[in-house]
Amino acid sequence: LELVHPEDLPSVLDTFVRALGRPGTRFRITARTQPLGRGDSWQWDEIIGVAGLDAVGVDGLVAQISSVAPADLPDGVSARGDEFQSLTDAAPVGLIFGDFVGDAIYINPAARRMLRIDPDAGMAGRDWTERFDDASRAAMRAAVDAAVYEGEVQTHTVQVIHHDGTQSFLRVNVTPRMTDGHQAVGIISTLDDVTSEVEARAEVERLREMLDASPDYVAVFRPGEGPLYANRAMRRLVGDPDTLRSEDHAAPFDPDSGFERLNDRQGRLLQLIPEEQRERWLDGAREVLATEDSWQGEFEFQHPDGTRFPVSTLVVVRRTDDGALDWVAMLARDISELKAAEDRLRQAATHDHLTGLPNRPLFNDRLARAVARHRRTRQGLAVLFCDLDGFKEINDTFGHAVGDELLVVVAERLADIVRETDTAARVGGDEFVVVAEGVTDTEVLATMAERIIDAVSQRVMMPDGTQLRVGISVGIGVALPRNGEVEADALLSLADSAMYRAKARGGNRYRIMPLAIG
Repeated sequence: LELVHPEDLPSVLDTFVRALGRPGTRFRITARTQPLGRGDSWQWDEIIGVAGLDAVGVDGLVAQISSVAPADLPDGVSARGDEFQSLTDAAPVGLIFGDFVGDAIYINPAARRMLRIDPDAGMAGRDWTERFDDASRAAMRAAVDAAVYEGEVQTHTVQVIHHDGTQSFLRVNVTPRMTDGHQAVGIISTLDDVTSEVEARAEVERLREMLDASPDYVAVFRPGEGPLYANRAMRRLVGDPDTLRSEDHAAPFDPDSGFERLNDRQGRLLQLIPEEQRERWLDGAREVLATEDSWQGEFEFQHPDGTRFPVSTLVVVRRTDDGALDWVAMLARDISELKAAEDRLRQAATHDHLTGLPNRPLFNDRLARAVARHRRTRQGLAVLFCDLDGFKEINDTFGHAVGDELLVVVAERLADIVRETDTAARVGGDEFVVVAEGVTDTEVLATMAERIIDAVSQRVMMPDGTQLRVGISVGIGVALPRNGEVEADALLSLADSAMYRAKARGGNRYRIMPLAIG
């Protein structure tokens, strides 16, 4: 203390006394001292220390004294001139000059606004990170140490919790403040408010998590440059799930994450669409997207193993200011279950629910089409009207469940006999009809009728071991090639009459009745 300049001694003593009164307090002060052996000169020194280090058994002050160039004096910030002061005060970036231990020496207005510090509040020697959350404070302490002791520049994004409970995020860059002799005497910190950036990144992260959780296939790509984003479902579709790193959101386009498979031979986005559908889809989409910003349609996706499934797709495009295509987003949904349900509804509307054969509406449609073809080509046409013999007795004796099982067996046998070009349908309880095209003579029909009678009259083994047998009467109405004008109702009525004649003769037989000419 004898070497301290008399004018500075009171402030030094006052600092020491206040520090000793609060063990653990850190302090920093600058003062003029007289170098040993040079009684005619003074130099500026910086004294940094701490009071009472119980952990190492020190009861007093531990201080470090180092010389400071005038330009680096703490109060030299204002001594550098009005121009520098004006520059720092007007800077949009937060600026904080800190001492050797990181406490504030000077905080510019922008930093005060970011930290919500009163413009008139004295901050010299105070911890300007007091409103940081615990993790951010620890990061800043480490950053100050790295800057001061290792000369490293550190950058951290920190969370600030304000007095009113709101929070903000700052990007803090910590740089060592060096003397001309390249000795660190403190830190300079710059602050940028990145709250909007952090919140936007969090929003993107939430959206990414939602899209990754979705079973829909989502991809965003720039034509000619490959994918910008693909969600987990899309990556699994085009890549090997074992190599995907879907949770690696920090590097979503890492080659190891499977994104490159969207561009390889097996996985290009367009190659998800089967080749025979690709050009049709592209032509249709291009036509709409030439004037619109979105397109919807259905096509199929194809797995690398060749299996296919239907998808409903929405394609959205984003254009640049000059109208050029910037990027394309595609959302595809697997509609396999929907298509299966539609097929079931279609089947239910056109087929018998018990036997699976075409029902009366579908039979009428097939017959009308066959009649129209016959009128054009004179190819010949026949309708076989089949009615089971003895079915009512079985139904009454064994019950409807047994009767239904018997009808299923009869339908299977009938379907096995008719040709692929023919239509076999169930039009009533135990009534079946067949439309046969390309009939040039009645011998073919007689053979078909005999096969039907033989097959249906075979015994049927029921699940409980009961053996049942029914007969079948077949009436055939025929329009031969020479019959030009044919009406569907007339042909069906003719077959019905022929069936009753066969049944009247004892059943389990057939009767053929050609359509009269003219």
